[in-house]
Amino acid sequence: MCINRYYRRQFEITGFSNTFVVYKNTFKIRFGGEEMAEEAKKMRTSAKTHFTRKQNEFLKSTNENKGIDTVKRTFAELNEAWNTVQGKHDIYTTHFTEEEVEQSESWITELHELYDEAADIQAQYVNKQIQIEKKQREEINQQEAISMEQERFQTLM
Repeated sequence: MCINRYYRRQFEITGFSNTFVVYKNTFKIRFGGEEMAEEAKKMRTSAKTHFTRKQNEFLKSTNENKGIDTVKRTFAELNEAWNTVQGKHDIYTTHFTEEEVEQSESWITELHELYDEAADIQAQYVNKQIQIEKKQREEINQQEAISMEQERFQTLM
């Protein structure tokens, strides 16, 4: 029996004080299994709630056209929440058999699709805003050129 220090550390970071033991690439909780699974589920649910909140903030920032900086910031927060959800889900599934893990995949797949959709929205928003700013700069340059031509014409008269 060998305790893997990396996984013990990761487990402790997530709020669990128990270690887990590696047996031929499968993880087993050393003690407190039922309680640990319930606690892991609560943590995963909490992470999903946080993800949903950040997703709503992000979508609001794009819908209300809050600007590139705000959209990038809210997407970065959503990205962080997504990473947390993935980690909590992985910890939660350590309590499952392979069959149960496969059944739980729809839960994380649904969130992954929401995250991918948000990533697409963010990219489209940023590209659209860059194009708008570029067009505005071109219009300003064109107006300045027209003003200079008018001034030159005025001096010639």
